[in-house]
Amino acid sequence: MLWQEKVSLPRGDLVSMHGKRFDLLAVGNIAFEDVFKVDRIPSFEGTGLILGTKTHFGGRAGNIALPLSYLGLKVAVAAFVGEDFEKSCYKQALISNHVNIDKIHAIRGKESPRSIVFYAPKGKMFRFFEPIDSSASTLNLRKVDFEHCAILYITAFDGEDSIRQIIKEANGVVKTVVVALGEEVTRKNANFLRRIINFGDYLFLNNFELKILLERLGLSDTRDLILRSERLNSVVVTEGNLGSTLYKKDETLKIPPVFPDQIVNTLGAGDAYVAGFILGLTKNYEAAKCAKLGSTLSSFALEQEGAQPYQIGVPMVKERFKLSFPQEDVLF
Repeated sequence: MLWQEKVSLPRGDLVSMHGKRFDLLAVGNIAFEDVFKVDRIPSFEGTGLILGTKTHFGGRAGNIALPLSYLGLKVAVAAFVGEDFEKSCYKQALISNHVNIDKIHAIRGKESPRSIVFYAPKGKMFRFFEPIDSSASTLNLRKVDFEHCAILYITAFDGEDSIRQIIKEANGVVKTVVVALGEEVTRKNANFLRRIINFGDYLFLNNFELKILLERLGLSDTRDLILRSERLNSVVVTEGNLGSTLYKKDETLKIPPVFPDQIVNTLGAGDAYVAGFILGLTKNYEAAKCAKLGSTLSSFALEQEGAQPYQIGVPMVKERFKLSFPQEDVLF
């Protein structure tokens, strides 16, 4: 059973991307998340007990797009999906919340990407991801598509050819590019990683991904990523309950975490952080303030089931931000 309360919102009009302006174009995965709550993560050849199962909306592009649409941003998504997406609640949720899906490409004869997650108490997780074979397909993104978006979000998803095409078409066109490497950092070669990093203004990863990336590129310091790039402005490393670290060319800033009253799960918390940061960028906030908005949105993901914070709105975000960072102000 697909579980997501936001699908109950009124259906919006499906507006063509052509000629429209968007705050954000999110390129990445649209996926379904099958989450199994278990009593423990067993050791090799051990057995855990399944306590419950739910299917949620997921995928990095979707995890960025839907929460930002709830907060009033004009968002478009480009992704590969399977034929099952056409009649899914996920498609309806995107349309209902005015997310443009013109560039979501359904591959005939295939099923949409899927995550299988085993989630135990205290945030312990075991996860598998089933991608979609997009090697023979294209997202058909052209220069004109990038001219109409203020921010481009891109993650190192499975289709390398599509990413190369995007970099070629969008380079010099999009004002701000946000890159999130994700678990694909473990599977991409050094040349590809350099290319996508050098395409971005802001790079997001967690501690594990950072360690792998530095090893792949033969670097010893996070700031070297910025110093060796002509474009990269900031690197943001999320560190779980320790908060995050914002690396800039000349300074390093620690950003404290924002904790909800109760942590339900950690799925999608990193993506929610990036969404909050992007929200700040659309308001022309400086990077440290964007990171604090990231921490704030991440807290909503922690207190709700699934990979996307679905119970969220501008007044809620402003109130929690003000409580967490009383010396700051947000105007949106």
